Amino acid sequence: LERPEIDALTGDRPGKSSYRPIPTPADLTSYDQTAATGERLDPANAYFPFMRSVGHFAAHHDPEGLAALKRAGTKPIWNEYYWDEAAGKQHLSAEAFGSKSAVQQAAFFAMTLLPQYTDLRHAAYLAVSKAVTYEKNGDFNSGLTIRRSLTHLGGLMRVQSTALAGTETGIRIAAIAAINPGGKSLTKPDKDPQIDTEAATRNEAYCRYLIQSGQPVEAQKAQMEYAAEQAVRHMLSLDRKGSGFGPVPNPVIERSAFGHPLRRLIVWWTADLSVLSNILWMLVLGLIASRLARSRRLGKAEPLPVRLQFGAFFLFCIGSAAIGFAAYWQSDTLEDVRETLFALNGYSSDSFFTGPEEIVAVLSLFGFLAVPILTLLVFTISALVRRVPLASGLMRGIRNAAVPVACLLMLLYCGLVLGTSRQERIVGQGLEQMQQNESRYFANSTGQAWPGAVP
Repeated sequence: LERPEIDALTGDRPGKSSYRPIPTPADLTSYDQTAATGERLDPANAYFPFMRSVGHFAAHHDPEGLAALKRAGTKPIWNEYYWDEAAGKQHLSAEAFGSKSAVQQAAFFAMTLLPQYTDLRHAAYLAVSKAVTYEKNGDFNSGLTIRRSLTHLGGLMRVQSTALAGTETGIRIAAIAAINPGGKSLTKPDKDPQIDTEAATRNEAYCRYLIQSGQPVEAQKAQMEYAAEQAVRHMLSLDRKGSGFGPVPNPVIERSAFGHPLRRLIVWWTADLSVLSNILWMLVLGLIASRLARSRRLGKAEPLPVRLQFGAFFLFCIGSAAIGFAAYWQSDTLEDVRETLFALNGYSSDSFFTGPEEIVAVLSLFGFLAVPILTLLVFTISALVRRVPLASGLMRGIRNAAVPVACLLMLLYCGLVLGTSRQERIVGQGLEQMQQNESRYFANSTGQAWPGAVP
């Protein structure tokens, strides 16, 4: 929905944000049929007629677009059904591959795209531009109807949207409804959705305009919606610049399932896999050592021939290079996964892990061979101190120590499993609550009452 009226109202250059192809008439017809079907099947839901207005405005059918917007402004429910997509993918994955960790469940939520909010804001701007035109021509009632519909829709989204992005968009749409009342040039919502420094001035001017026009009840409703919006902003820490998803962490979101608990769960899982890897390599080394220790030369603690020493050194170098390449490849892959999973949700890879969690995560990630390497180092030093041939000392030591060390690591793994299960439950329960209403879930963590009334 890219139209010059929106650019004129927002102060942008025409076409500045155009990045999508222009829809064809067939596209617009199919879109309208789908939205009309949704409106027929769910007649009390404001989402479908509001989205239908987007299609009409994109097709330049402005009367139909305004009619759909006004219908949406009379509905009592807002439900977009988008979490059904994430839940469906999660259920399909569980049926195909078994139950998954809450980390994968979080990925399904993070990868659920919400592109409709930009178009809904654009539709609101376009509708306000029509309201301004009506008011300049003296048709106050037509302009007021449009603004009242947008205020109602903004309140519905703020209260009933199950995504935080929907709550923010509702706040923005209610703010857009107050732009330029009577055609006078006033402040517009800030381009940064996390902060709006002129909100109070704009709301005061809008309420004053409504009172002067003989609509004190509408002014009271607008004031109530503004107060509720500011309460939500403050409750969710959205009233501070840079405090939303991004490099500066939001203190409310940090306490949610997508914040500190999820980071801790990732660290637990990394530690689990690292310990399992050490157990595997210790058993492999023990098997190799038990085989080699049976040879006559190692049994008598005789040094290996020079050619075998060079061969062993060559194999050690090749193995070290392979392990180094694997570590580099794995770290690069995990970084891609990290970027995909969390940057989609607004986090940057540099800010998602912080402090001790980052240290533990790095140590766990590159510690998948720590115990075997440490064991080899200990028995190498022991053989040198005791003046025993290195190969004989290593093979005998590893043969005797592999199983006991693996058993101790298994006990450690069992303890880690208990901690991981507990953290899985914490994150899983948080994700379930986020499905019901993400914004209220965040608000509940602050211990404050959610301002739920829609004027």
